[in-house]
Amino acid sequence: MSNRQSMLTFQLLILTILYTLPNVNSIDQTEVDADSWKDVRKTIDDGRIRGKEAIDISSDPYTFESDSLPDNRKFNPSVGNGHLATTIYGDAIFVNGIYNGETGWSHRARIPSIHSSNFSFSDDGCGNPSRFYKLDLQNATYQETMVLPGGTVMYRVYAHQVFNRLLVTEVIIERNLSSACGPCCSQGITATRLDLGSAASNDLDMQPPQRYASADCDAINTTCWIQSGAIREPERPGTTKTQLSVVWNEMPSTFVLPQGQDSARWTFVLSVDQRTPVAEEDFDRALEALSAGDSDGLHLGHGRAFQTGTWAKGDIEIGGDLHLQKVIRGCLYYLYTSLPSHSSHSANNQFYGLSPGGLPNGANGTDYQGHVFWDMETWMYPGMLMLRPDLARDMLSYRINLMDPAFERAATGGYEGTRFPWESAFTGIEVTPVVCPACAENQQHITGDIAFAARQYLAATGDKDWLTQTQAGTNYTGMDFLLEMARFWNSRPTFNATKQRYDINGVMPPDEHAENVNNSVYTNLIASYSVHFARYAACLIDLDYGSLVPDSWIDQAQNLAFVFQTEKRYHEEFEGYDYEVETNTTDVRGVKQADVVMLGFPLMWSMPTDVRRNDLEWYETVTHPNGPAMTWGVFSTGWLDLGQFAKADELFTKAYGSYAREPFKVWTEVQSGDGAVNFITGMGGFLQTVLFGYGGMRLDVEELRFHVQRLPPGTTSLTIRNVNYLEMEFDVALTSNLTTLTVISTGSHQLFLNTTNPPAEISLSPGLTIDLVPQEFSISVGSIKNCPLLTAINVDYGVESSIRRQRSHPR
Repeated sequence: MSNRQSMLTFQLLILTILYTLPNVNSIDQTEVDADSWKDVRKTIDDGRIRGKEAIDISSDPYTFESDSLPDNRKFNPSVGNGHLATTIYGDAIFVNGIYNGETGWSHRARIPSIHSSNFSFSDDGCGNPSRFYKLDLQNATYQETMVLPGGTVMYRVYAHQVFNRLLVTEVIIERNLSSACGPCCSQGITATRLDLGSAASNDLDMQPPQRYASADCDAINTTCWIQSGAIREPERPGTTKTQLSVVWNEMPSTFVLPQGQDSARWTFVLSVDQRTPVAEEDFDRALEALSAGDSDGLHLGHGRAFQTGTWAKGDIEIGGDLHLQKVIRGCLYYLYTSLPSHSSHSANNQFYGLSPGGLPNGANGTDYQGHVFWDMETWMYPGMLMLRPDLARDMLSYRINLMDPAFERAATGGYEGTRFPWESAFTGIEVTPVVCPACAENQQHITGDIAFAARQYLAATGDKDWLTQTQAGTNYTGMDFLLEMARFWNSRPTFNATKQRYDINGVMPPDEHAENVNNSVYTNLIASYSVHFARYAACLIDLDYGSLVPDSWIDQAQNLAFVFQTEKRYHEEFEGYDYEVETNTTDVRGVKQADVVMLGFPLMWSMPTDVRRNDLEWYETVTHPNGPAMTWGVFSTGWLDLGQFAKADELFTKAYGSYAREPFKVWTEVQSGDGAVNFITGMGGFLQTVLFGYGGMRLDVEELRFHVQRLPPGTTSLTIRNVNYLEMEFDVALTSNLTTLTVISTGSHQLFLNTTNPPAEISLSPGLTIDLVPQEFSISVGSIKNCPLLTAINVDYGVESSIRRQRSHPR
């Protein structure tokens, strides 16, 4: 057997194990006892075994700090800027869009983290430091501080927000100048470096490094290098390999502060991009600053950019619970640092999506290999949309950029339009590993999830230009994007003459334990939404919507099968589910994660109150207790809608309490510590519970509604900074008896606040502050355009007709 065959066999074994561990990956195919696999899992990736939790000792709401690191290296923090990211003390830098491996073997390509370091000191009594490890969220910077008797050594790492091809590492030594300092203060200080990350990568074929000629390198007495090459295997066989270039300055093995010198500072820069001139440009900019003696400016410019370009544009403040505040800020930080920096001086490359572990994770065989799932649109996207619609548009651009392979995917199955892959990476082809063919073939709801995200984008922004102009370097407009997904869903169902309904058979719903079922209620509803909204969007931009989305499409979408148990008054997860319940033949593992309960939120399907309650009560009892965090947030939001606050609070606490690991608030996919790390899918779901559950927001096509809001348990205030709606930015501040809305800026739409206590319509303008007693209220435009948007599916709940025309406003 060849070396390659041996490697492929080993990889297949590893992936098979990973995909059959309980809740480790997207599919639980068998229930495996965790203890029996402990040694195997540790061999695969020692980061999957939960280590002891260190303690966060900082009282600063923007700082995570500890005097010890977690035993589990996977729980170390990360820095990133959407172009590149790294886990501190790790051996890898990952770059947006750089993957290696064919189809299901595709994974983020490891670029050596050349400057990743640890430090040791002499054992002569002057070299035994106290160590403190700090993640500064406000400035997106990691720093280890080593306090010696004679001085302090600092190791600092950040991914630059302005020169976003750069990962910057600094070593700073400062002498203790206290008069009370003993003999250690007069000695030199030597820090010896342990190289953690420069080993060659198995993912890359790189040419030998060459000296990089630069006067600035000479000016600061550093040796600079450039190395170019390519990935080893393209994702799509037979296509061009992704190229890359890395430029860096050399890091010594020791750092010395001589006797008589008070301080010293060394700065090391690594720049990487798919295009050599771009990598060189950012490197040269950094070296110019260093040769001009402005190493402080390099760091301060980065910090200012993150504060003004990120935190000032979207933040959530909590009063009365410092721990919860830090968990929320950590969620925002880890999401923001995997998304493109909009402070970059150079144009960003095409964005290649958010994977469950974010940009710092996704090596071969771990953390879903950096693949993009429904997680991005369903869990991470909605919170970002309300705070940073520009980043939400970046996420949609990933899918539009890869529409051509989605056309191919649909045609391969005999369908029309675009069908997006369950797992996607660089090329947009299906990259689900071969060990789970049912995942690749049956998880078709992802195309509806993407269409629903596009619907939310238009509802939040009113961006008609997005509908009419070509996007993401393609010839496709946003309208093309919506229409082709609707075309797929129109081609997918088959007519059932017995039921006089249209079936969507052979699918896997969000509950991934149901691998091949018919008429998933979640799938059918989101498919219907896709068709209806394509017609609505065409109307908004004055197209002939009746010919683009014919009445026959609408009739089929409204008459999709929708399994509702009339006697027990709850939604069956799929056709035949209640029979399985009655015959005790449901999957012994239960429901993997939120599924039917998502009809109420985030899909906002209108149903009688008793049905909503029955769905919540039943599916909580049968949902896997060790499932992913997003599940409990959906339940919490549902109970908030029904006024069951104690139950909502209990599940809200469950949604983060066992998932966020100290001291750096790194999330795991499941409570046991297994699965993807750092699990930004769970973070996104949790933020939705804060914003849409306790914050009360509901984004309809025609208005932004606010349910009666409520403070999260144990808190005294909740403030959502810079909510974005139809170009208006505003803050919403909540206390136990008052909601305050402050308008920061407005755009081209005249918006109105519609209150219920007392009933009023208030014109909104910059600088306006309004105090409201707890009540439902909404924000909307004043004029109405009569565009068609019927309720998605005809359902008889025995209470009222389900065909209800929604109001629709022009954008």
